[in-house]
Amino acid sequence: MDGETKVFTVSEGFAEIGQHVVVIVCNAAEWPSEIDIERAESALERAKTRFNSVTTTEEQRLYAQHAMERAKARITVAKEWEKSSKNHSEL
Repeated sequence: MDGETKVFTVSEGFAEIGQHVVVIVCNAAEWPSEIDIERAESALERAKTRFNSVTTTEEQRLYAQHAMERAKARITVAKEWEKSSKNHSEL
């Protein structure tokens, strides 16, 4: 690692940052190379539909909001990684 930047997505959780170590406790974490962008985009659309449904309860709406945030983060990280991978391969 030695100054190298690593990017990944995490679900809800927390991080403890020390002088020489970072500890992350979360429900799920994914490296960008593991993310299927089309699947994440489908998840985002499903979550939007649930969020906007008139029959959705407040609890379901909150769950849908978290699902939208998670899908957006996954999409952003995967696309940035894809773009940087292409730039590095062209060098």
